Amino acid sequence: MAMLQPNIDRQAYIVYMGSHSQKEVSATEIHTNMMEEVVGSGGSDHMLYSYKRSFSGFAAMLTSEEVQKLTRMEGVISVFPNGKMQLHTTRSWTFIGLTGKSERRPLERDMIVGMLDTGIWPESESFSDEGFGPPPQKWKGTCMKSENFTCNNKIIGAKYYRVTGNFSLDVASPRDTEGHGSHTASTAAGNFVPKASLEGLGLGTARGGAPSARIAVYKICWADGCYDADILAAFDDAIADGVDIISVSLGATNPKGYFEDSIAIGTFHAMRHGILTSTSAGNDGPTPGSVNNAAPWLLSVAASSIDRKFMTKIQLGNGASYEGVSINTVNLYPTMYPIIYGGRAPTLKKPNVTAARNCQKGSLERRLVRGKIVLCDLIVNGESVSAAGGVGAMMQDNTYNDVAYNFAVPASHFGPDPGSKISAYVKQTENATATMFKSIHQRDDSAPYIVGFSSRGPNAITKDILKPDIAAPGSDILAAWSPATTVTGLVGDKRVTNYNIISGTSMACPHATGVAAYVKSFQPTWSPAALRSALMTTAMPMSRAKNHDAEFAYGAGLINPVKAVDPGLVYDAAEEDYVHFLCGQGYNSTQIQILTGEDIHCSNEKKLAVWDLNYPSLTLSVKPGGGSVMRVFHRTVTNVGSSGSCTYKAIVKVPEEVVVKVRPSVLTFQSVGESKSFTVTVVVKLGKNSISGALIWDDGEHTHIDGGANTPTAAGSRILATLMEDGEMSDDGDVELAAAIDALHLMMKRDADDSVHTFIGHTFEVYVAACSPTDPSLVATGGGDERGFLWRIGQGDWAAELGGHRESVISLAFSSDGQFLASGGLDSVVKIWNESGNLICTLGDHVENEQIEESTRGDHVENEQIEEGGHSPTDGLEWVRWQPGGHLVLAVSNDNTAWVWDADTGRTICTGSGDKSLRIWNLETGQCIHVVRGGEYLIWSLRFSFVHCSARFTKSELTCLTWIGTSSFVAAGCADGAIVVWDAGYGTKTYIVYMGSVSAEKNNDNHLLAARRHHNLLSSVLGDEDLAQHVRLTSYGKSFDGFAANLLPQEAEWLQENENVVSVFLSGTKQLSTTWSWDYLDMPLSVQRNFDIESDIIIGMIDSGINVDAPSFSDKGLGPPPAKWKGICQKGLNFTGCNNKVIGARAYDVGNLETTPLTPLDDTEGHGTHTASTVAGSAVGGASYRGLAKGTARGGVPSARLAIYKVCGPKAACTDANLMSALDDAIHDGVDVISMSLGAPTMDYFKDPVAIGSFHAMEKGIIVSAAAGNKGEMGQVENVAPWILTVAASRTGKQLRTPIVLGNRFATLGVTFNYLSTKKWYPITNVAKATNDSNNAASGECDTNNLDPKKVKGKIVYCKNGESAPLDTLSEFGAVGLIGDAVSWYPDFPQTYPMPASLLDPTRGQIVDGYINSTKNPRAYILKTTGVNVTAPAVAVFSSKGPNQQSRTILKPDVMAPGVNILAAFPPYLLGEDNSYGHPFRFLSGTSMACPHATAAAAFVKSHRPHWSPAAVKSALMTTARAAKEQNPLAEYAYGSGEIDPVKALDPGLVYDMSFVDYVRFLCSEGYSNTSLSIMTDGGDVSCPSECSDSTHDFVNYPSMNLQVALDSTSPYAAVFQRTVTNVGPAKSTYVATTKGPAGMEIKVAPARLEFEKVGEKKTFKVEVKGPALQQLGQEMDRVLSGSLVWTGSSGHRVRSPVVVSLAFVPL
Repeated sequence: MAMLQPNIDRQAYIVYMGSHSQKEVSATEIHTNMMEEVVGSGGSDHMLYSYKRSFSGFAAMLTSEEVQKLTRMEGVISVFPNGKMQLHTTRSWTFIGLTGKSERRPLERDMIVGMLDTGIWPESESFSDEGFGPPPQKWKGTCMKSENFTCNNKIIGAKYYRVTGNFSLDVASPRDTEGHGSHTASTAAGNFVPKASLEGLGLGTARGGAPSARIAVYKICWADGCYDADILAAFDDAIADGVDIISVSLGATNPKGYFEDSIAIGTFHAMRHGILTSTSAGNDGPTPGSVNNAAPWLLSVAASSIDRKFMTKIQLGNGASYEGVSINTVNLYPTMYPIIYGGRAPTLKKPNVTAARNCQKGSLERRLVRGKIVLCDLIVNGESVSAAGGVGAMMQDNTYNDVAYNFAVPASHFGPDPGSKISAYVKQTENATATMFKSIHQRDDSAPYIVGFSSRGPNAITKDILKPDIAAPGSDILAAWSPATTVTGLVGDKRVTNYNIISGTSMACPHATGVAAYVKSFQPTWSPAALRSALMTTAMPMSRAKNHDAEFAYGAGLINPVKAVDPGLVYDAAEEDYVHFLCGQGYNSTQIQILTGEDIHCSNEKKLAVWDLNYPSLTLSVKPGGGSVMRVFHRTVTNVGSSGSCTYKAIVKVPEEVVVKVRPSVLTFQSVGESKSFTVTVVVKLGKNSISGALIWDDGEHTHIDGGANTPTAAGSRILATLMEDGEMSDDGDVELAAAIDALHLMMKRDADDSVHTFIGHTFEVYVAACSPTDPSLVATGGGDERGFLWRIGQGDWAAELGGHRESVISLAFSSDGQFLASGGLDSVVKIWNESGNLICTLGDHVENEQIEESTRGDHVENEQIEEGGHSPTDGLEWVRWQPGGHLVLAVSNDNTAWVWDADTGRTICTGSGDKSLRIWNLETGQCIHVVRGGEYLIWSLRFSFVHCSARFTKSELTCLTWIGTSSFVAAGCADGAIVVWDAGYGTKTYIVYMGSVSAEKNNDNHLLAARRHHNLLSSVLGDEDLAQHVRLTSYGKSFDGFAANLLPQEAEWLQENENVVSVFLSGTKQLSTTWSWDYLDMPLSVQRNFDIESDIIIGMIDSGINVDAPSFSDKGLGPPPAKWKGICQKGLNFTGCNNKVIGARAYDVGNLETTPLTPLDDTEGHGTHTASTVAGSAVGGASYRGLAKGTARGGVPSARLAIYKVCGPKAACTDANLMSALDDAIHDGVDVISMSLGAPTMDYFKDPVAIGSFHAMEKGIIVSAAAGNKGEMGQVENVAPWILTVAASRTGKQLRTPIVLGNRFATLGVTFNYLSTKKWYPITNVAKATNDSNNAASGECDTNNLDPKKVKGKIVYCKNGESAPLDTLSEFGAVGLIGDAVSWYPDFPQTYPMPASLLDPTRGQIVDGYINSTKNPRAYILKTTGVNVTAPAVAVFSSKGPNQQSRTILKPDVMAPGVNILAAFPPYLLGEDNSYGHPFRFLSGTSMACPHATAAAAFVKSHRPHWSPAAVKSALMTTARAAKEQNPLAEYAYGSGEIDPVKALDPGLVYDMSFVDYVRFLCSEGYSNTSLSIMTDGGDVSCPSECSDSTHDFVNYPSMNLQVALDSTSPYAAVFQRTVTNVGPAKSTYVATTKGPAGMEIKVAPARLEFEKVGEKKTFKVEVKGPALQQLGQEMDRVLSGSLVWTGSSGHRVRSPVVVSLAFVPL
C-alpha cells in the first residue's frame, strides 16, 4: 500500500471494475497499465490499493481530468470519490449520549453486574476477558461446574437454578440456548466488538453501557418459563456474591402484591444491601395499568425507540412498491413470486377462514401456499407461512407499526393505508405477484417515543407511585446472541447468528442497568434510591404529543447517562422509609418483622402515606366525576453537587387545571450531603384521563433543558378506559339475501280438519318442504328461486327468509330437537339455520379443483388432481338428514358422494366417494385414515367405521340410507338387493407392509407394476380382489418395496407370515396419556406454582393407608416438614418410616378383628395409595399398567406433604369410630386440606361422623373434600353438608375401550381393561352350543353347571352375564377369552379380567349371539384395550346424583372432577383383579378417584391464596367450573356447578364466603336447637333467631341456588335467595349480572350491578326465582329446570352460579 501524500490537485477515488478477469495477466498489472496510460510515466506512484482477490479495481489519487479519462475506459464500471463513512454502531448508546469517548472511571472495572436471565454464551466476543485482570476482591461468588462452560475474568461467576429438576428441553448449565440472556448481558456490559451485525443489518460496533464491568450470570429462565423459586434463589446468591447492580428483564403476567411477587421480594433485599435492581416494565402495552415490577424500591424501565428504523420494501407485479417495517435478512429480488391471500388458503384439516386470513398457526393449506408470498390480515411470527411452504409474507393490519420484528420467513408489516392498496391488488388481480428486498435502515426523526408494546401505568399495586420510572432504548437493539438457537427460534428458521436485533422492555432494562453501573462507578457510595433519583431527575423530557399516555408511558423521560453522574440533588430513601411505606399500605407488624428480621411495629406514627414516600415523582390518583382534590406531598432532597454554598429555586410547569405550591420555594445548601425538606401542595380538578407537569429545582448550574433536577408530577384518573370495538366480521358471515317476495302459492295439507294453508313468497317452482318435529305450526320450504322460507301456520306472511344459496334449494331437514334446520342446494352447500331463521354456518363451501399434495393425498392416485367432490360437494345435494338426537348432518350429492358435517363446528367429519367406498379423514393430519369396504357410504363418527352385518358385500349403487333409531347404526339399501348396516364403533387401522429393498428384478417394475404385485399379494391374503383394491392406500416401489393399507389386526398378522414381507406395523397410534386427567384440567406439570407455600401444604388422607415405598412418595428435593406440623409417625409392622413427603401416619383399629394390628403402610386395599398419589404424588416417568397409558404419573400438587390416617382395612371397613378418631387427630395435627374418598347414605348432620368432623375442620380453616358416592342414582348423593366440598366423578376426553372382531367382519368396542390379546382367530361359542344341560341354557348365561369343558376348551365364550360370568370355571375349562354383555352397562367403569375379555352393550351382544347361532364355524378376535375420544366433560354413569335429601336448599354435588380410568400408584404386593402381583400402577374408577382431584385443586388454590377460608376456596372452585358438554336429565343434580378448573380458580374475581357463624345460622334454619348447637360450638352462647325457621335461603351464602317444589304443588313457585360476594380480584372493578333460564323459569337480580373500590369489599344482592306451577309444564319438564346467574367483571372475570328448580323426588 502506497503512503497517501498531500496533493492539492489530487483526491482519492475508487475505480471499480467488477469481477475478476479470467485472463492470465495479473489484475495489478492491468491496474498499473491503466494508470500509466492516463497519468503517464510514474502513474502507478499515485495508486493506493489494488483490489485483486475478490473483485477487480483500485484506489488512486486522481485529478478531475484523470477521472474523466478513466470513466471512459473499457472495463471500468464506475469511478467515485473515496467518501468518509461512519461505523453504524448499536446506535442506542450514542442516541442517549453515552459514546465510546464518554468519560469513564477506573472503578468501572470493579463494577459487577448480576444478570438474572436465560444464561450466557461465554464464547461471544462481547464477553472476552482480554485485557481484564482478576475479579474484584469483593467478589464472593462461584462458577458452577457444568459441561463445556467456563468463566473468565469478564464472566466472573455463573450459576443455574432449576427447581423442577427437569432439563429435557434445555441443558443443565449456565449456557444460554435461547439468546435472550446473552443479548441483555452484552447490552449492559458487553465489550466493544467492531463489525457486529445481523447478516449485514445494523453493521457497526456493538458494546454495552459499562463495557469494563464484570458480569455474574444467574440462569433462572428455561424453555417453560422462569419460576419464582429459582428467581428468589438467584437473588439470594447474587446479593451474597457481592454484585453492585442486578438486571432482571422479566416479570409476572399479572401484577401481584409485594409479598406475593418474587421480584419485589428479591429486590427489597437487594435494596437493603445497597444494590439497585433494574427491571423491565413489561410488554403488555399499550393497555393502561399493565406495567409490571411496580415496587418503589426497584427501577422499572419502559422501552423507547431510537433514531434508527428498519424498513423492508416490496414491489408488486403492477410496478407499485411500498415500504413496510420488519427486519428481513433475505433478498427475494429480482424473482417475482405468486401472492395468495391467507383467507383463500385455509387448511383442509380444520378449515377456518378467519384463522387463515390471519395466518395463525396451522391454519394454511400447504398445497395452496407452497412457493408463494402470503398476504396476512394480522402481524404474526410467520411460522404458519413457513410450515406451509410459503416463501414470504406481507402482513397488514392497524396495530402498532413502530417496531421491526424478525420473522420465520421474509416478511414486511404494513399499516392500513399501504395495506389496503396491497390487499386490493392481491384480491383483484388474477395472477398477482410480488418480490421483497432485504431490509435497509433509515433515520427516524420522530424518536424518541414509547413503542406500542411497552407496558403503561398507572401502577396497579400502588396507584400513587408513578411507574414506569424511566424509559430507555428497547426497539431494534443489536446485541450478542446464542448460536445454539436461530434468529427467531421458530420452526423453519435455519439462520444462526452471533448478533441479533430484537425488541422489548427486556432490551430497555439492561440499558438502564448499564447506566446505573456507569453512574455507580463515579458515585460508588450512593444508595439505590439515590442512583434511581439521579437517573430520573436528569432524564430527557419526552413529548406528550407523541406519547398519549404521557408519564404513564415514559415515567420521568428518556435516560441520560452522562447527566445522571452529576444530578445536583437526589431524592434519597433508606430501608426505614420503605418499611414505613409498607406499614401505610396495610401490611402488619408481623409481616414487616418477617420481611426485615427486625423488631419493627407498624404504629400509627410509622405508617407513611404513599404521597410522603421520598420518591422522585409525584403522583395523585383521582376518582372520576368528583370535584377539586387537594393533596400535600412531603419530600426531602440531598445535595450531591456543589461542595460550597448553593441555592436552588423551585420552578413549576403545569397546565391551568392544576395549581401547585412549593414551600419553601428556595433551598440553600452549605455542604455536600446536606438535606432539605419541602412540601408540594397540588390542587386539581381532573376533566380528562390524565394531566402532567414538572417541578424543577434550578441552581443555574445543574440544568437539563428547562434546568435543574426535573421531577415529573402526574395526576391521573383512577380509571384509564379504552373503547374496544368488536372484532371484524369474517367473510364467512356475509349473507346475500334474495329480494323477491311474492307470486307462487304453495298448497300444504297439515291440519286434521283437512284445512288448506296457502303461503306466498316463492317466485319459482317449490321443490321441497319440511315440518318441524317439535313445533306443529312451523314449516320450511325451498324452491328453484334459490331461496327457502320459514312459515307459521295461521300467519299470512313468511316468518323468515333463508337466503344465500346460489342455486335451487332441493333439500330441507329439521334436527330432531327442532332447534336447527339444514338446507341443501344444487350449489353443493348446506346451510344451517336456527329456528328463528338466522344463519348459523355454511357447510361444504370449500375451494374446488385444487391440486392435492402428495403428503395429504389419501388413497388417490399419486400426483393426480383430486376429483370434484373429493373434498367438497360439487354436483348438488339430493337430500339432507340429521343424526337423530344430535347435530351431525348427513347429505348425499348427485355425484354419488355422501357427506357428514358437524353443524356445531362446520367441520367435515367424513365423506363417501363415488367409487363405492367411504373415506374418513384425520382432521389433525389431513391423512385418509380409513377406507370403508364394499360400497359403504356413510358414518358419523370421528372414529373408524366397519360393516356391522350384511347379506353380502355390495358393489352397486346406493338406493336408500337411514339412521337406525338414535343409535350409531346406519342402514343402506343397494341396487343389487344387498342390505348393509354400519356401526360407528370400530374399524380398521392403517398398516405399513415393508417388503425390503428394490431388487434388480423388482427394479425393472414401474410404479404401476409394483402396485399390481402388492394388489396380488393382498388379494391372496384377503381372498377378495375388490376388497384388496379398496384397502390398499399407496404403493412404494422406487427406492424400497412395500405398501400401506387399511387392515384388521388379523389381516396384518396374515401378511406378516408371508415370505416376501419383512415387517408389518401400524403407521401411527394414540394411547391414553397417563397424566391426562391433570393435563385435561389445563393443569400441566409446568403450570405456575407457588412452590414455597405448596411445599408447606399438608394433605390429610383419611383412607386405607399408603405404600410409602412407591416412587410417587419419594421425598427427593423436599426439606423437613413444615414447622406447623404436630402429628406423629406411628410405628408398626412392616413400617419403614415416614419421610419428608409422607410426614405422618396413624392407624386406627377399632373394630378390627385381625390378630395383628394394622399399620399405616399396610395398605391392604390399594385405595389409599391410589388416592394419595392422585393428590400429591411426585412425578414418576414411564408409569403404566401393563403398557397401557404409558407416561408420567403425578399428583395435582406434587410438592405438598401427606399425612396418612388409615381407617379402612379388610376387617375394619371404615367404621365411624375410626373415622371420628382420624378426623380428631388430623385437625389437631395441622393439616390444611382433608381428603375423604368414602361415605355413607345421607343422615342427620349430628349423626354423621363425616359431617361432624368436617364441621370442626371448617372451624379451624381446613377444607374437606369428599366423594359424592358411586350409587349412580338420583337422590343418593353422599357427604352433603354445606361445609364439605362434595365431588362427583366426570370422565376425561379419552377413555379405554376393548375391540373385538367377528369372522363376518363385524367389529365393535367393549368396556374392560384388557392388557391381553387372543393374538389370532379363535372359535367362538355360546351357552347354547357349549352346554351340557340344554334345559339350563335358554338364558344364555354361563354358570358352573351348564358348560361342557370339552366344548369350551380353546374357544372364546360369549356369556350374556358377562359381568358375573364364572371366570374360574372358564379358566379351568380352558377357555381362551370372554365376550359378554355388561348388564348394567357402565361404560365408565371398566374392569380387569384374568383372560382376554370385552363386555359389550347388550344390543351389540345380541349381534354376537346371533352370529354364533347362524354360522357354521364362527370365530372371533379380541384385541388389547386402546384409547378412544369421548365427549367431555360429562358426568360418569356411576356417580351418585342429587338432590340433597338432607338440606333441600343446598345443591349437591358441588363440582365434578375426573374419576374414570385414573392411573395412579398401587401397592405391588396386592393381588389385582387379573390375579397378578407386581404392578405399581393401576387403573381405578369411582368418585373416590374424583375426590382427590378436587382435594389437589383446593390445595393448589390454597398454595396461592393461603389466607382464604374453606368457603372461599370452595366458592372459587365452583364459580369457575367448566360447564358439562354432555346433557344429563338431572342437570346440576348430576354434576353440580361443573368440572373443576384449578388454574381459573386462582383468580375467580368474587367469592361467596362463609364463616363459622354463618354455618351455625344455617343449622338454626335447619331446625337444630339452641342446646345442640351450643354443645357443638363448645358451649358457645347460641340463640337461634325466630326468623331462621322461615327460610334457609338467606342463611347460607352458597355459590349455587336450589329450590325443590312439592310433588303435589299446583301453585306457582317463587323464592328469594340473598347472597353476599367478596371482591378478591382487582381493587377497582364493576360486575354486571346476567341470567339464563329455560321456559318456566324467571330469574331477577337486584341490584344487577356491583361496584367495588377495594379488595375484600363485600356486596349483598338478592335473586328472585319464580315461575308457573311445575306440573303445568307437563312432560316438557324432566323434573329439573336448570338456569344460571353470571357476574361478569370489568376485568373479564365470569362468576357463575347454577340456579336450579325441581319437583321434589320424595314428598317434602
